[in-house]
Amino acid sequence: MTFDITGRRIVSESALLAEYRRKLSADPVHEQRIRSVAHDTPPEELLDLLSVPPKKM
Repeated sequence: MTFDITGRRIVSESALLAEYRRKLSADPVHEQRIRSVAHDTPPEELLDLLSVPPKKM
């Protein structure tokens, strides 16, 4: 990252894309969207096993 003569930050496109990809890979909503497009969504029974039951009071 550098600065131009007016003080604005100049960031390379590759650095911006790398940060964008890192944030996308950490986003569970994006991951689920990709899985649904690829038809790689686990069956409901598996999702039920993975869910956490609420605490009993």
